[in-house]
Amino acid sequence: MRTELQTQKGKRSRFSGIVVRFGEKHFRAHTKRTVLLRDIRDEHGHTITDHLWFNVTEGFEMAVMDPGDLISFDARVKPYWRGLDHCDLDYKLSYPTNIENHGQISHEEYYSAMNGEEKKEGYA
Repeated sequence: MRTELQTQKGKRSRFSGIVVRFGEKHFRAHTKRTVLLRDIRDEHGHTITDHLWFNVTEGFEMAVMDPGDLISFDARVKPYWRGLDHCDLDYKLSYPTNIENHGQISHEEYYSAMNGEEKKEGYA
């Protein structure tokens, strides 16, 4: 469970993250594009979670994102049931708006801008 998000349930705030890659969700009749963001941080630079997947909405499309781009956006923290049997409660960021692409940014620039927190291992 994303405990940092749990403490902000229902709150709308500004967040940022780095684009990792794009993917797809397949449904019976259609497919939705998705985007993976890593190192999700709040407006104060505190790490909220290591990664989140988002549906590529019109706002994300307009931001013209590439892997490695720093993205900032407003979103609301919401609970959801995850897993195939939908029995695990977790938290996500929903209704992203005001999406801004700040362009390519190095790891060093990102982490120094975010209060000097160290990089977490994992998502490249």
